[in-house]
Amino acid sequence: METNAPPQATLAVLPVGTMLNYLSRRTNPTRNPFWTPAEIAAFGRQEMTDDFIRHSPDYIILIGMDFAGFGEKYFGTSPRFGGDLMKWINAHYEQKCLIGDDWLQTRRFGLKIFQKTEH
Repeated sequence: METNAPPQATLAVLPVGTMLNYLSRRTNPTRNPFWTPAEIAAFGRQEMTDDFIRHSPDYIILIGMDFAGFGEKYFGTSPRFGGDLMKWINAHYEQKCLIGDDWLQTRRFGLKIFQKTEH
């Protein structure tokens, strides 16, 4: 982020990762810094998705975290767990970098960095 993004660029880390916001000194413009099954149930999937779209960040870091203990797998792979938001992200952002593994293929840890495209 420090090398490839302007200093004022905003960042959201999904499903959780506020420490990355802090370490990179990047603001998350959305109201929901956590997208775990518990937060989605508490605040409402549609409300969270709508807010994210209204206040979409310049960059997104997607972290491959398995939520099997909560009855879900990976963020964005089911309608209940960020599926709608992931579809929107794929339509409005471009993946710029993969660090580690693509967890959907290997089930091992990784990060995907996305940058907002002009639409």
